[in-house]
Amino acid sequence: MTYQITVNINEHLKDYYPSLTDSEIDLIGQDVHRRWDYSWLIDNIDTTVQETGKYTNIKLLPTPVTFNTDNLADFSDNEAEGFPDPDDDEGLIHSSEGC
Repeated sequence: MTYQITVNINEHLKDYYPSLTDSEIDLIGQDVHRRWDYSWLIDNIDTTVQETGKYTNIKLLPTPVTFNTDNLADFSDNEAEGFPDPDDDEGLIHSSEGC
């Protein structure tokens, strides 16, 4: 069995804003659909999944995050001569005046 959470934006607009015309519903629905951020919904679903896992004694093992490091640049590629020596003061002389 498959479980889905679905919201029909057009039906919501018709129910909550009955004075809207069909073209207004279409315009608003299209924009909401296009700009919708699903991340909070996924986070809320996952929180509920974890709560359910706890009280049903089901151990949830998330997929570990892996990174592809095949194309990472060496540090030496970022600087012409690598990183500067931290003890090198580049000829600057410290004076206590103005401190």
